[in-house]
Amino acid sequence: MGKPTRRETIAAIGVSALAVSATTGVSATTVQESRPAAPGADPTAPPRASAYPIEDLAKRNAQTEGPYLRFFDNNTMSAGLYELKAGSTDGQSPHALDEFYVVMKGRSKFMADGDVFTAEPGAILFVKAQVEHRFYDIEEDLQLAVFFSKAAP
Repeated sequence: MGKPTRRETIAAIGVSALAVSATTGVSATTVQESRPAAPGADPTAPPRASAYPIEDLAKRNAQTEGPYLRFFDNNTMSAGLYELKAGSTDGQSPHALDEFYVVMKGRSKFMADGDVFTAEPGAILFVKAQVEHRFYDIEEDLQLAVFFSKAAP
């Protein structure tokens, strides 16, 4: 037997593979856990790792009429999908938590604390808690992954 492949290694440790591409968005493949559950483990507990196909999240966000869909939330972080249509207004206010935006689709300007950045596929934008920020001049529909830290600074 040779060296295990990446997929075999992932399957052996029981995690999900998540691939991010600036041009195609996010795709995910969930690999079944091969490790038995620990004795006495809660069978209803959330998995140690998960994958979130962007297409599924976008459909759920559209059904809830967005623009924001929180798809993950635990005691240390939360994550969501934020979608803004071309020409729309971003009405968000400063948040109590630090956050990162990963731009998957679209193009606009992004203002944070008076600084202006270009939001385009592949851009990763950080905003400190309580800092005024927003997307504006939205030229193309924006699709953003948003990650909030819940850790104390």
